[in-house]
Amino acid sequence: MKLFTLLSLITLLSFNSQYILAQTNNSNNSNTNKFKTIFPGNDSKTKVSGFGAINMDLGKISDKTGFNMGVDMAVLMNQSFYFGIYGRTLLSFPEYNFEYYESDTNINITATRRAFFTHGGIIIGGIFYPNKPLHFGLSTKIGGGAIGTFNTSKEHISDKTNYNKDNWGTGPLLVITPQLDVEMNINYWFKFRLAIGYQWVSGASIMYKYKQTDGTIIDKTLIKPSNLSSPYISLGLVFGWFK
Repeated sequence: MKLFTLLSLITLLSFNSQYILAQTNNSNNSNTNKFKTIFPGNDSKTKVSGFGAINMDLGKISDKTGFNMGVDMAVLMNQSFYFGIYGRTLLSFPEYNFEYYESDTNINITATRRAFFTHGGIIIGGIFYPNKPLHFGLSTKIGGGAIGTFNTSKEHISDKTNYNKDNWGTGPLLVITPQLDVEMNINYWFKFRLAIGYQWVSGASIMYKYKQTDGTIIDKTLIKPSNLSSPYISLGLVFGWFK
């Protein structure tokens, strides 16, 4: 949580510093007494382009490896500020083995579930010195999603009964992901991106019933939002117009 807060503050400060740097450069190239506004006027043109990125993120779910695949689509302004949409989905499907209480049989059932996690929303970011072959950037993704589990196989309760539990899931989840980027310009339409970030998740948990030895039925947690919150590294292939 401390890392998430720190990266969020860095992101906000970066946008502010980019604005100050741009204003400073403008003042060096024009009359210092010239009236200036926050938004450019008719004498200043804003270059608008865009990009799409294919991303591969590697992080953690509980103590298990989580591999996410996703895309970003954004409008790029002056090659230094962008906003758009993103989507991520879990492809590693980490496995959970546990016992839960089945009311039909009044016993605990041994189960094997695989987890899936998906989220999407908006992305906003800034790029420092984008014309340099190697440069840095900061971004934040804010979205919603859900986590669920599914069976890997049918579960045998007895010789006469074959039981297949429906998928378990919960939502919605709030996902906030600040990220630090290092980008390499390959040519005018392609970049390679290496990034580190923190995925912070808040929302509901996946719960199940469990029968104790004294016969008491209690609620247990299989996956909770904090299990989805973790640092991660990301590789990105970015396609667009960067000139």
